[in-house]
Amino acid sequence: MSKVKIFSQEKCPTYKDAQEYMKLLDRESIPFEYYNVGTPDGLAEAAYHNILGSCGIITPSVVIIDNNEREIALWKGMLPRVDEIRNKLG
Repeated sequence: MSKVKIFSQEKCPTYKDAQEYMKLLDRESIPFEYYNVGTPDGLAEAAYHNILGSCGIITPSVVIIDNNEREIALWKGMLPRVDEIRNKLG
């Protein structure tokens, strides 16, 4: 099954938006994994998915991966609409 990964951090000005987005995904029964890029594990996962910009990690960002850990979709610096997520998840 495909997975949704969300990247953000508390210091990010859009952190509250990311929190609300995760609540929305919960209400829509869309499972996701959250990665705090302010932690070593979150930073490593963000680097693995190349969520980097000239000033560091780009947040919020959303990645969808398939069962083989291949990237299906990536949104850097934005939160996609729920229907976009559903379409990518199939």
